[in-house]
Amino acid sequence: MTEPPRRPPAAVLTELRREVRFHCPAATASGSCGSPYLTWHHFDPPWRVEKHHRPEGMIALCREHADKADNGSYTDDQLRRFKRSGALNETEVRGRFEWMRRDLVAILGSNVFVDTPVLLSFDGIPVIWFRRNENGEVMVNYRMPSVSPRTTIINNVWDVDQGDIDEVICPPGARTLEVRYTNGDIFKVEFYAAETAEDAIRRFPRVGPRHKLRGLSYPSTFVTITDVAQEGRIRFHEDRVFKPIQGHQIASSWFESCVVGIAVSGESPEALARDERQHRVWKEGRTPAVRQRLIEEWLDEFDAERAAAEIQQAVAVRRSRSRP
Repeated sequence: MTEPPRRPPAAVLTELRREVRFHCPAATASGSCGSPYLTWHHFDPPWRVEKHHRPEGMIALCREHADKADNGSYTDDQLRRFKRSGALNETEVRGRFEWMRRDLVAILGSNVFVDTPVLLSFDGIPVIWFRRNENGEVMVNYRMPSVSPRTTIINNVWDVDQGDIDEVICPPGARTLEVRYTNGDIFKVEFYAAETAEDAIRRFPRVGPRHKLRGLSYPSTFVTITDVAQEGRIRFHEDRVFKPIQGHQIASSWFESCVVGIAVSGESPEALARDERQHRVWKEGRTPAVRQRLIEEWLDEFDAERAAAEIQQAVAVRRSRSRP
């Protein structure tokens, strides 16, 4: 009889992650580990005794605690207790992307953003943007309008509300984060380091134009964002950016040295005033240093929590107007 592969089937991994509510349940001095970067461990029986993938004899753990379990740190009873306690964890799932570079190329759908600090703004409020830390390294920020709690990223720290999530996938390498919701929504972020232009073209075959990809400096680091939601927000599919309210599509575009890549604007006085603030950065930022200072001042002006509330209200208004 053929032995099963060492890696469990996807359905088993999903069941193991759900069982511990997407956190490592191993006991620590301060409570439980809580890391979202999960792998797996066979304990009843161990893999060396029987090659199996029965979820009742397995547990999802972070790599550190899985290694400890592999070396006998925990008894079977302790691991079963971890499984039970993990099922009660209703705290938000939180992690941090360690991918911080001086330069970062972003891809939304098949569209590329180079040296563009605000990828998307909604009524003059940044909803996907980059900021630099004290070392000049780029950090990703993401706060998309939604009528229900969704994934956010603030300076590379991501949070997933437990509300209606079906699955959170973030392997120990911490290169990707994928969140699936019970209504079919999908959110995904992935970092990729391309050594050459051909590496980038192979990894992103739908991204264009290719001659522009070849013109980047390599090695280059890319971040891709996919957000496919059922409600009336902008949607980022793998092959296009789709704005469902008017049905427009943006694909294979190149945004470089822009203040804002894509701006979705309303007609309220507040929205127009914020749009004008964006335009001032572009008009007055005649040198890279001045432009960077104005961008940082602009981003400092808005409060992310308040902005999220304003955006949600704007989305609700747009949705009501779009109904027949």
